[in-house]
Amino acid sequence: MEDEDKLCAYCGIPALTGTEEPEHIFLAAINGRLTTRTVCVPCNRSAGRAIDQPWLSDPFVLDLRVSARIPDRRGNLLDSSPMLTGMTEDGRRVTIRPDGTPVQLNTPVSLDEETGEYTISAGDQEALDDQLEKQRRKAEKQGKSFTPDQQRSASDQPEIHVTSKTSPGMWYREAAKIALALLAEQQPAAWRRGPSAQMLREAMKSRPSAHEVRFVPLNAVKSFADAPASAAVLSKSQCGPAIVVSLMGTFGLGFQLAGDLDRTDWAWVSDPLHPDRNVDGPLGEVIYARHQALGLLD
Repeated sequence: MEDEDKLCAYCGIPALTGTEEPEHIFLAAINGRLTTRTVCVPCNRSAGRAIDQPWLSDPFVLDLRVSARIPDRRGNLLDSSPMLTGMTEDGRRVTIRPDGTPVQLNTPVSLDEETGEYTISAGDQEALDDQLEKQRRKAEKQGKSFTPDQQRSASDQPEIHVTSKTSPGMWYREAAKIALALLAEQQPAAWRRGPSAQMLREAMKSRPSAHEVRFVPLNAVKSFADAPASAAVLSKSQCGPAIVVSLMGTFGLGFQLAGDLDRTDWAWVSDPLHPDRNVDGPLGEVIYARHQALGLLD
């Protein structure tokens, strides 16, 4: 029993020392508050590098964080989405702010080969002044003269071309990690030796292709944990116990489990905008508490 208490949820090895930093189950970067101390230090760090950071860098995740105005644990907000950031035909890199304002991010410089004149396109005066200074120093090093010409202000609505992609495999691994951490915190320590824990470990370390990732309907989850809240529901169906993880109200990923759980009627909700509404407990109680918090009850 002593060894079982020391079992790390992520690697299944008795590596816990009792001095571990708490592992955020729903990531702190999306204002998650629920933690567990069932993860050893090396696993905590490696999972952050190999699973959490790739998922957080996914363009769809970043877009959700921007559009929902989700603060990180320091209260900071992202100010632009990669899915609304792209290039114009004349080389300007433009992003759309949450209020719909286009902002130019770079300062392209073009050369007219016939006249030898350079044209600088800047988003604001400060960026223009910086680029002018760079061009002046460059000309001096080459022994050439540098004479700024006319400045012209322009206002337009640029057409930008955006290319982005999302990786279902990243979402799958993140969901498996969350499911494993939740159950390791809820179930007896001996559960971490069992088949359900091992299956989730393999899922969080796998690199499934898109066609191997199975998404599930989210109607039941969305009734009490709609976007941008993340949630997990542990229940029992005709196929046996299963846990469904909904990350930021999208992409419900389900994991079939073995019959080695103490109970299967449980739910967790992490609300990034209203952490005071975070809740976990028996499924019926969670649904009632969330409906009450969301104003869906009279």
